[in-house]
Amino acid sequence: MRPNETVFQYLVAIRELANRGQGFLDETSVMEYCINGIPDSLSNKLTLYGCTTIQEFKEKLGIYDKIFQNKSKNHSYDTSRNPNFSSQRRDVESTLYKHRYDRYPKFNAPKPNSKFENKNFRDRNHVTCFNC
Repeated sequence: MRPNETVFQYLVAIRELANRGQGFLDETSVMEYCINGIPDSLSNKLTLYGCTTIQEFKEKLGIYDKIFQNKSKNHSYDTSRNPNFSSQRRDVESTLYKHRYDRYPKFNAPKPNSKFENKNFRDRNHVTCFNC
């Protein structure tokens, strides 16, 4: 579909192409090609699906055209725009964690090399009797 072309002009062009060919395209195929050629989000084109005749398709195409004819004025359905998420929250969290490491020296302590290094064992060979 061309940018300056209406949906009805596009439907007429698709039907002319279908009739010009040697093979015959049924109505559902023409409607499907027309729907797939409209550059809009799938959620906006849902009203066009489910039509069984060309007459019903034209009616729904008129409804679609009335709803979405002012694309430049209404950007609520535009899928090309990406949401603008700022990384400000992530920066705040990273600064909070940096301050936490400054406040508590336990977090800055070196990590032990073995799992027994921080334990308070007097002697590894010493055996304690528990009078079992």
